[in-house]
Amino acid sequence: MKFENDSIKFEMYPFACSVASRKKVILRSEIKTIDIKAITATIQVGNELIFVQDEHKSDLKKFAERNSIPIVNRIDYWSYILKPIVEKISSEREIREIDKLLNNWGFSDFKIKQIRDEIREQVLEYQEDTLLFDFEEEYLGFMDVLFAMYQVYEEEEFEDFYWRSMKIAFTHKLV
Repeated sequence: MKFENDSIKFEMYPFACSVASRKKVILRSEIKTIDIKAITATIQVGNELIFVQDEHKSDLKKFAERNSIPIVNRIDYWSYILKPIVEKISSEREIREIDKLLNNWGFSDFKIKQIRDEIREQVLEYQEDTLLFDFEEEYLGFMDVLFAMYQVYEEEEFEDFYWRSMKIAFTHKLV
């Protein structure tokens, strides 16, 4: 990843269906918002979030400030969807509390179940493969879901999942 005055060049973006892979260069004028406060920073281009590795957060912040790009604080809904799958939750009450938050953010109980059913098996395998066992210290979110599903889906299936998952990421407003 390379930051120019008014553009960002992506050299090796992991998801082929992303604008960052297809175009390689994202102009400042294409960027709607940047979230540098998240565990994994994101750049919003159209209806897509592009993930930025930790070592680039400082440069990303400078780029946003230099180009007057709004810096936002976006909720990672995927982390809440994942909690009952990957964390050691001790009660149904805790799951109901998480689901109530998701309901308040616009997710129906049916949609929550549908999403969790689709990703559960592969996310658990991803958790095991990446040796992420202690979730008191680790964080799984949107990018992890994409990496997990990338391993199991064929190219067209993954592209469909990728864009459906982006819609989920934009379900609610910014905080």
